Amino acid sequence: MDLNAITKDWLNALPHRKWNDTTPIYDQILFYGNGSQHESGWGCITIVGCTKGKPSEICCECADDLEWIMPPPITYGNHVQFGMMRVDCLLRSGVMRAHSDHCRFKVSEARSSVTIALIKKECADG
Repeated sequence: MDLNAITKDWLNALPHRKWNDTTPIYDQILFYGNGSQHESGWGCITIVGCTKGKPSEICCECADDLEWIMPPPITYGNHVQFGMMRVDCLLRSGVMRAHSDHCRFKVSEARSSVTIALIKKECADG
């Protein structure tokens, strides 16, 4: 699947995860402002979980705040550190994509503030 070719309308048509669910653990996360205003005055964020590189479900559409929990960076020797997450932007839709070579993503319940925890792959896979 070419993520750069998808639209927000296509993503908005995905099935919704139950609001109080926290499974599954995703390979990647897509997130974008959806044009709605939260009662706090901030914009609402849609979060989409991806499995095997393909968007699979909408985790949340009501968050106005994302908290990222990260494991420590990987250190090689005394000076070289690699972060655990990267973010890029899908070309057609402008949607942001969080991805990692070392971690998977666990998204909390759909609430005003959503926590996204990065879990090292060896821990996430069992």
